[in-house]
Amino acid sequence: MMGMKIKKFKRSSAFFMAAALCLGSTSGVYAMDASELSRIIEEAKNTDTSGYTPESCESLQAALEGAENLLSKENVTEEELGAGGMMLQAILENGLVAQADKSSLTAVLSEVAAYTDDTQDGYEVLDQVRAQAQAVLEDGNATQTETDGVASAVAQAEENLGGGIDKTVLSDLITQAEAVDTSGSDDASVQQLKSAIASAKQVAANPSATQSLVDKHIQLLQAAAEALYQKTDSNTVYDGVYQIGGLLHHATADQVSMGNSALVKPFQLIKKGNDIHLRIECTSLTTKLGKQNFTGYLASMWYFPGFTSEDTLPYAAAEEGQAVDTGETQNAAETEAEDPEEAQSAETEAAEESSQAQTEDAAEDELFMDGEEASGDSDGAATGEEASAAQEETQSLDENEVPAAEAATAKAVGVESYYDIYDSYNDPKKGTDATVKGKKYPHYITIPVELNQSIVWTRIYVPVMEAINAGGGKQYAKMYLDWNDLKQISGTETDKAALKKQVTNAQNVQKSLKQDSQGYAGEQLAMLADAIAAAQAVYKNMNIDQTVVDNEVKALTMAVNAVTKVKVDSDKSELKKAIETADSYLNETDVEYETSTREALQRARDKASQVYDNEEASQTEVNKCVTAIDNAIQGLIIQGTDRREIKKALTKAETYLKDTAHYTAADMDVLRSVYETAKAVYGNKESSQEETDAQTGILDYVMKNMKKASQTKVDKTGLHEMLLTASNMAGREDTYTADTLKTLNSAITAAKTVYDNSSATQSQVNTQIKKLSKAVSGLKKKSSGSSSNSSNNNGNNSSNNNNNSNNNGSNSSLDVKNLADGVYSVTGSMVKIDKTSASMSNEAINHTIKLTVKKGKYSITMDFKGLTINGQLGYLGTLKYFKTGYKLDKYGAPSGSLGNVTVDSYQKYTNGKLVTDNFGTNYPDVVTFPLIDEAKNDGYVPLQVFVPIMDSITKGTGTQPAFLKLDWSTLKKTDSKDPGFEGDNNNGDGSNSGNNSTGNGSLSGNNGSLSTNSNGSLSGSGSKLGSNGSLSGSTSKSGGSSLKSSGSLKSSGTTTKSTSTKKSAGTTALKSGKSIGSKSDSKDTGTTKLTSSGLSDASDQDQETTTSGEAYADTETGTGESSGNMRKVAVPVSVSALAALAGVFYKIKSRGGSLRKKAGKKK
Repeated sequence: MMGMKIKKFKRSSAFFMAAALCLGSTSGVYAMDASELSRIIEEAKNTDTSGYTPESCESLQAALEGAENLLSKENVTEEELGAGGMMLQAILENGLVAQADKSSLTAVLSEVAAYTDDTQDGYEVLDQVRAQAQAVLEDGNATQTETDGVASAVAQAEENLGGGIDKTVLSDLITQAEAVDTSGSDDASVQQLKSAIASAKQVAANPSATQSLVDKHIQLLQAAAEALYQKTDSNTVYDGVYQIGGLLHHATADQVSMGNSALVKPFQLIKKGNDIHLRIECTSLTTKLGKQNFTGYLASMWYFPGFTSEDTLPYAAAEEGQAVDTGETQNAAETEAEDPEEAQSAETEAAEESSQAQTEDAAEDELFMDGEEASGDSDGAATGEEASAAQEETQSLDENEVPAAEAATAKAVGVESYYDIYDSYNDPKKGTDATVKGKKYPHYITIPVELNQSIVWTRIYVPVMEAINAGGGKQYAKMYLDWNDLKQISGTETDKAALKKQVTNAQNVQKSLKQDSQGYAGEQLAMLADAIAAAQAVYKNMNIDQTVVDNEVKALTMAVNAVTKVKVDSDKSELKKAIETADSYLNETDVEYETSTREALQRARDKASQVYDNEEASQTEVNKCVTAIDNAIQGLIIQGTDRREIKKALTKAETYLKDTAHYTAADMDVLRSVYETAKAVYGNKESSQEETDAQTGILDYVMKNMKKASQTKVDKTGLHEMLLTASNMAGREDTYTADTLKTLNSAITAAKTVYDNSSATQSQVNTQIKKLSKAVSGLKKKSSGSSSNSSNNNGNNSSNNNNNSNNNGSNSSLDVKNLADGVYSVTGSMVKIDKTSASMSNEAINHTIKLTVKKGKYSITMDFKGLTINGQLGYLGTLKYFKTGYKLDKYGAPSGSLGNVTVDSYQKYTNGKLVTDNFGTNYPDVVTFPLIDEAKNDGYVPLQVFVPIMDSITKGTGTQPAFLKLDWSTLKKTDSKDPGFEGDNNNGDGSNSGNNSTGNGSLSGNNGSLSTNSNGSLSGSGSKLGSNGSLSGSTSKSGGSSLKSSGSLKSSGTTTKSTSTKKSAGTTALKSGKSIGSKSDSKDTGTTKLTSSGLSDASDQDQETTTSGEAYADTETGTGESSGNMRKVAVPVSVSALAALAGVFYKIKSRGGSLRKKAGKKK
């Protein structure tokens, strides 16, 4: 482009006048009258010429004037008029030239205006082209073609400035590559990078280098740097399969063991993570006795983990020195292959077969098991029958053959597969060796070893040796391993197909370049050779991952591209990321940038977008745009408040606020408060940076220090309640089936484990409560003639109906939705809204429910009784039922229209008077209400109960939703006189009315079960769990608790000792902080004894007379001289709470727990 000039051809008005004069010869010219010419003249005058070049407008004006002169000429002919009109019409249609769009030219001239260094190569050309372009810019008659041409010339001159090739990016990359630390990298990958740097330097210094070659070396340097990987340590054993030298040596003599020839060498060693196993193939061995050959197999092998002493026999083996030495030395010396050459060949073939098999993944995964767990199930592996035989063999030999002193440490090797061979020793029918008869010989065995473990002590059994010399088949041997003879076979699994293909391609290119270098320098040829060598090293390396392989494929591809003429597309992946990053800054709404810096980023981003869309863009252009965006981002200046961090904190806090189940309520309240404050600051654009940062810090601090709910104290009171109830039921072998009791006891064991676990979560506790409840509900009564004593009710009154002639019909024919008119019985229980856990009211109902059908309408009749809570007897106050169409809220609680039940009778004392206490009177005894249709389908009757005593403990807790759960499978036809409908009256005679003490002092009425109130305190005693939350109790089979004093549930306090006899009744002193364990004679008076209420006739024989719901204690500890010195001791809720706070713990005799006092009088 040196000295380039742009020629312009201008057509002046004289040109058009000459053309008109040439038309003076009118021969053949279109004739036109004056009116037609006048019309064309008028059209020309009305034409808007503002968008056309001045020169073309002048031509139009000249033609217009010539036409007007023709009209004024005398004797003008029509041909002359036609010629003038034609010229004017031609200019109007084709002679006007539009002005050029010079915006691009203006932009390029503005861009190159900054170049002022006249010492640069190409500056002179740029200066000349720039001047010519400026002239075109100022020339109003310049055409679009002329304008575009000079603009392109300026851009080309700019590109050629400095030699015409942009090498700045390449030079920067060379500097960066030379600074890379390669000290820990693989040698071949390091050499690949060094050669790439050398080749790039040659290109950078070559004035004839093309931009394409420069760009290819940019990609080459980047790929070579990424292909560096960690150097392989020759002293490290990586995951994979290896061959290792080894042999089986005699335990004491300086010779190989008789079993050595039964093991194929070399062994295989497999490492996977921290597990290292030997894999050894067993083969047949032949020994000579005189001139006769005997062939056999290794039958069993044990190893001694951790025993590595070379000179000491394992444990009791030293005491069997004679057995070890006898026969083995001779046998081992005589044991040899029948044909040495055939044996060597067979051993080599076996080793190759073993090596090949070892590379299979399925086999490898099977090996990482201890010998006692390994089983064969691959090709040639043992079938289920064979595995069973192998297991029997291991058990037999472990128990009978290994000396007792070492039985705990000797382990059987793992058996991967067995030979499908029987010989005279192991033949299932004719085998002569009872130890191996019917058992197959191992083919592949595995032994776990430690890294660099050189000795493995073993014990082997070879039947053929046993046949030759009794006792000679059982031998100890040392297995030596040669870690210096370790050779890797396979390693990390990778796909190297693409790498192999690229190596072949690179080698072909290299071969052609040796014949014709095609102008490439020696540095480029050396670079290709080192790239091929690096790729080959990766291909052979068994201990690299897929990322290394993929990086090397790319590096080798770039090396090939650098020495071929192929056009390489620019790698725009980083440019795409840079554009996306720029957009994230430009679209940010929570921070404002100074206008000029933001505009600079916008320009860099727009330029990058153009380059990204340009398919012809060079790698240099791409990299420049990436750098420009990065620089623009670094140059951004924030003005105002940066709200990005507070927005992140708010978003994080919103996640916490949604996770209400895992954090304490108190912490959630704090977080919610600071969140609202921070949100307000964020929403106020006038907030200062200091205020914004402060709120961000506060929010982050609160979130960082929030406590997980599991970190707080877990409430185990509900589990405690269920454990007591379940344990009480577990001792009733005479009532319930063995299977259901077994299930219950398993549930109790699991629940005790969670109860004793100080780290148990609330979720785990709740799960055990549900499982216990399910197990209790699942108890099934024995069917053979067992009838419960109605005076000793066991808590489920329906059991009293077993002998009722009206209730023995089959329920299979009863359709609950289509019952005939009459009376029916069905078992029911009260459950919480989870429909699983027993409700507190479950102990207050007769579980045999009366169902009456009259004219197709169903009604339920329930019988209630008193419920003991914290030593007080409470009653149902009111009961309501939910009508048909009820709904369940998100917690499972029923909601809808409520109906009042019909009270058929009220609670009365045995003397016939209405029960009256501190909370009221007129407590329902028997109630009736309609059965809703929904219950016919699912068996759940939604109810609302109100228990005044509960409401007195905690206001608002007296009213609770619950479900009456009907077991329709127990539905039976009966009549209204069914004794099962008659509930027990536990109200007493009313002599102690008003203090709510139980009539007989039992912990839950007269059924003997241990129940608790809603906050988990033990019923009837007011006691709570000790500081470690554990329990203690005694065992009883007659309806008592199955909580054993020796079990995992133990009391932290000192407890009294009590039995069912009078002589060992314990004394409980009501003193702060402890319980005193002692024994007292029955003659002692003035004591409060915690004895069994008794659920069997046998224990009742030892009972003493019981007062009605009253307990007495000495006014002076240890004295009992006068009844006048005694005062009544009530155990109300307040005393229970105070006792718990004071640390008083009561020993509960789990079968009953009545508070009794021997009736003593003042002597």
